[in-house]
Amino acid sequence: MKKAICLAASAGGATSPNSRHPDGSMLLLLSRRGILAIAAVIDIAVHFRARPVTSKALAGRHHLSPRRFDAVLCALVRHGILQSIRGVQGGYKLSRAGITVEEVLRAANADDEFNGPPVGCGSALNNTVTFALEQIERACSKALACISIEELARCARAEPSRPVPVLNGMGRVPSTGGGASVKA
Repeated sequence: MKKAICLAASAGGATSPNSRHPDGSMLLLLSRRGILAIAAVIDIAVHFRARPVTSKALAGRHHLSPRRFDAVLCALVRHGILQSIRGVQGGYKLSRAGITVEEVLRAANADDEFNGPPVGCGSALNNTVTFALEQIERACSKALACISIEELARCARAEPSRPVPVLNGMGRVPSTGGGASVKA
């Protein structure tokens, strides 16, 4: 089964009471690869100045080996999220403005073996579950498409020690303060 963890928990930030089910379990599961991709893209947006961000610098800030980022960074370049710059002064930068969290997740998970219909679909129960999951995916995709990497990077630059606000009830990233809770 595919391992997944909550974005707020994996980012090392505090999770709000709204991000947990009453029984204490986490809601809104994302793949580790997707979370790593979001973290990498936000990090690159925050730290890119005149020089591209190296995978070594990126890995150091996230306390991971550069090899952990390689496959994710390659997928993000292949899908037009990042631009790779070769050479001694090389590294990564955002390929364009207006990148959303939804685009990053789709790019990161495009090669995932779990994409596509579940194996053995066909029973009424499987069709019902598949239909429900498709509805959930559409709703999540719509919400994630409203979250701009640029806005998240701006929030992270303004208050690096605070969790990045994700989404308010209006489908927009709040412009000031806030926690990491998601309200949809």
